Amino acid sequence: MRILYDGPYSQAPKAGVLRYFQKLSEQAMDLNEVYFSRKSVHPFHYRSKVLGLGMPPIPHFRPHRLSFLIEAEWYKRFQASDFDVVHPIEYGLSPTGQHFIDRGASLVITVYDLIHEKFGAPGNLYDKQGRTSFYKKANGLIFISESTRRDFNSFYPELTESIPNEVVYLGNNFVQSGEVVLQRKAQFLFVGSRSGYKNFENACKAFELLSEKFKDVKFIVAGPPPSKIDRKVSSGIRKIEWVTKPSDMELARLFSSSLGLLYVSRYEGFGLPPLEAMSLGCVPIAGNHSSIPEVLGDAGIMLQDVSDPRLICNSMENLLADEAFRKERVVAGIERSRHFDWKIAQNKTLSLYRKSIRFKRDT
Repeated sequence: MRILYDGPYSQAPKAGVLRYFQKLSEQAMDLNEVYFSRKSVHPFHYRSKVLGLGMPPIPHFRPHRLSFLIEAEWYKRFQASDFDVVHPIEYGLSPTGQHFIDRGASLVITVYDLIHEKFGAPGNLYDKQGRTSFYKKANGLIFISESTRRDFNSFYPELTESIPNEVVYLGNNFVQSGEVVLQRKAQFLFVGSRSGYKNFENACKAFELLSEKFKDVKFIVAGPPPSKIDRKVSSGIRKIEWVTKPSDMELARLFSSSLGLLYVSRYEGFGLPPLEAMSLGCVPIAGNHSSIPEVLGDAGIMLQDVSDPRLICNSMENLLADEAFRKERVVAGIERSRHFDWKIAQNKTLSLYRKSIRFKRDT
């Protein structure tokens, strides 16, 4: 099968979507021809040679419109064979992706969440009419959780009834080697974006309450550089450390040395950090809503109300004060994390690709 991932390839992805496509491509290229429609603009990726993956020889550049046209022309001139599947990385097709769709490739779209539909977004991020039109072109839909598929069905019910679709859980990026170290630093993590629905402000309030009783406990915040708002809402925390854009190795070290992960967002399409945390013995504290129960199962600590800092604080306190409870949660988390594997994800994805090809051929 010839697969075109329509978007940028990155060897060291920071964003979750780019990481998702990196993992899919790594699994797929053993038995399939795998291409990306463009190369990352980062000079590190420009210098590196990627074995087994096809892509244009020059990195993407500004102005984007010109770069897109050159990339499409490269494919037209040097890739005589058509693709069986085009799987866009972003919500839209590049000229390259559109060219191969027009020549008969099936279009498969992954839906990560319905955050814009549920909570609203400015017009430059979310155009309901444009998004609907894009989804209607699909020959196959992938959802990263049952929760996401339910949300999608509530906004686009006619599409899930007519287009082949499948729930494909993400795989675990970290695998525990050796025995998990239960003796850890008195520290808790907050990983990823801190905007709006991620509920960073209440996480900080909860940690302030905790530090009144446990003076030496530390709060580590890993992700993008802190904004003025981030610093303001966390100003009451004495022991806080900002870890900017951590590598996978740094993130694994933080998970492996921390008692728990504060993942108290108000909505999620999947929830990869809790999965990664569980695999390395770090107990996730998260809300009992959207996709979180699908990821945590009977592991972690799930809260009914993430808007209450006292509930979040009590969960952290239980991990600090009750060693038997923490050990039980660690063991349950490691066991739960074994249910998520990129090989399983790729097999289900390839199966959906084949269904999409038949669907396009027969319609």
